[in-house]
Amino acid sequence: MQRLFVIFTLASCIVALFDDLHLPDNPVYYKEYHRQCGVPLKCASDWRCPNVYNWKHLELWAQQEAINRFEWESSFQNNPCYLVSEKEYDFNLFFTNALDFDDEIGVKNTLTTDILLQHLASQGKCTVRNLLEGYCPNVNRSLSLDKCQHRKAYDCDPNYPYRTYNGVCNNLRHTTWGQSGNPLKLEMAPCFDDFVSKHRMSTSGRSLPNNRNIISDIQRAKNSQGTVVPPTAIFNIFGLIFSEFVTSDMVGRAMKRTRNATSGFRGCRADGSDVSLFRAPLTEPLHIFNIDPNYGPKNVKCLNFSPIENANDQCDIRYPSKRSIATSYLDMSSTYGEGKYDSTGKLVTSFCEASSTFGQSHVITIQFLAVAGLFSQLHNYCIDRVSLCGQGQSKEDMIEKCRSLTIGVYQRIVYEELLLALFGEEFYSQCNFDCEYDEGLESSISSTYTNALGRFQHIWMPENFTLVEGNDRIQKSVPEFFLNLETYDCSMVLEGTFDDPIRIQTLSESVN
Repeated sequence: MQRLFVIFTLASCIVALFDDLHLPDNPVYYKEYHRQCGVPLKCASDWRCPNVYNWKHLELWAQQEAINRFEWESSFQNNPCYLVSEKEYDFNLFFTNALDFDDEIGVKNTLTTDILLQHLASQGKCTVRNLLEGYCPNVNRSLSLDKCQHRKAYDCDPNYPYRTYNGVCNNLRHTTWGQSGNPLKLEMAPCFDDFVSKHRMSTSGRSLPNNRNIISDIQRAKNSQGTVVPPTAIFNIFGLIFSEFVTSDMVGRAMKRTRNATSGFRGCRADGSDVSLFRAPLTEPLHIFNIDPNYGPKNVKCLNFSPIENANDQCDIRYPSKRSIATSYLDMSSTYGEGKYDSTGKLVTSFCEASSTFGQSHVITIQFLAVAGLFSQLHNYCIDRVSLCGQGQSKEDMIEKCRSLTIGVYQRIVYEELLLALFGEEFYSQCNFDCEYDEGLESSISSTYTNALGRFQHIWMPENFTLVEGNDRIQKSVPEFFLNLETYDCSMVLEGTFDDPIRIQTLSESVN
């Protein structure tokens, strides 16, 4: 009980801190960085700036270093020892897509700026902080980084009636807003020890507590409460998977990438007992303690993990932000992708009737495929019905009509069912969902969402999922549903997701 009190007291203090801050919607600078990050850096003054006499030489050096690092990291894609094998639990869990020409330039540009800022930070924390906070306008003007600027121009047709699949030109005034590959929005400052990349340390100089340990403590504390939850507060596995489907639609995960596609880079040994001797440079293996309630009993001490890639394709001097690989809109881009259709306009599907685009580009469990397949089936059913209405319609018109219907159904579920279940009726009633189009409202996804609310439900994920076979309810461990997908009946798996409750009350009550 004492631990529970400490945890929620701490949470209340953090919430109160941010309530007192004046956070702009998408800030360029963080004037209250020291308050947001909790450990203010003591600087002799706020006017010292990086002192480099030959910016152009430094820029060319950083660019060459970025090219060399990219080529070195890409070399590991050709050695199977550094890749997760097909028989392992997390095969494809951290897959990476291939880079096209523009993607590769963007990755190298981002690396260039990261390397440059890391070099400046090694010369002095205070000076790089002042640079990032906008106190060094003369340096910013000198440090143009014009050698790695790369802006692709888009010629949008204002009369084209359909929204694009990658988000480009959906806002005619700001053609790249909401585009896949854009950086996530940062309302709160990213807290690094050197303001650029080094892990933040405590005031004593020690490492901060292990993040997974903190989550596990919250899990144990909540479970020890033994609170009787009313039936209306039950959220099931279907809701969890659907929430992940929404997240993949808006964000996805842009792993740090090499030139060619991979099934995921290795950080740990195959049995999870330790860090692998063949650890790839793009991974950051997670250390698991014996007290971990989920992995400790299984003697798993290491989990593979690949960080999300930074996005700074224009080489702007700013704090690092993570990259999205999906459009920011609720437009089912994870399902429709670039539009893979057969000759009739139906989505080309794979297992569980999920679209082939979805099946090839997302972290897959059988439950995830089954939920995604519901919407692919709706699109294809719509094509069948629309085709009966006459022969005068083009294939493109039929596709877009059914795409519009499917997305409309999906959005209605999100707004009228999912958000209501997560946040509770009282909180939900205070939200004003204005459906009017606003071309001046920037489309971007908050990093706070992906790192907090988008993951919060995992605390209550059970150890087993239900598989329905006739009148039988069979319990299988969660990892089994990542393997041998074709051995499962999709409808039985989908039915089982409704039988697995997650007792979270409402999300707003759990957070508070």
